[in-house]
Amino acid sequence: MSLLNDLKQINHEISLQEAIVMTTRFQKEIQSMLKPEYTGIDILPKSETFKKSIFVELVRRAECVAIRSYLGMDENKLVRLIFVGVDDNNNDILASGHAHGGHIFEYGQRCPPICGISPLNP
Repeated sequence: MSLLNDLKQINHEISLQEAIVMTTRFQKEIQSMLKPEYTGIDILPKSETFKKSIFVELVRRAECVAIRSYLGMDENKLVRLIFVGVDDNNNDILASGHAHGGHIFEYGQRCPPICGISPLNP
């Protein structure tokens, strides 16, 4: 099995209009997906913003053919995005021996509270 061959079959690009529909739907439904005790506290972000350099660092490894995202939760019970590189066998590339977990990235700028102005975030 080759992940790269599988991914070649997928067109990842979507139109701005489709992105607006999807993000608007999520933002409209976000509170209804939560138990009552989690509503109104921004447990789910609308977005997270990351430096370009983390993605450059992930794909810099020769064996990296894709980037995978995971959903995680920080100590304040806020949902966070986690990114790792993926090899052609569909395995996470997890560096060992690094003080900060190697090539695993998180802690983007959450929205809210800090949000950019965009048609994807009305």
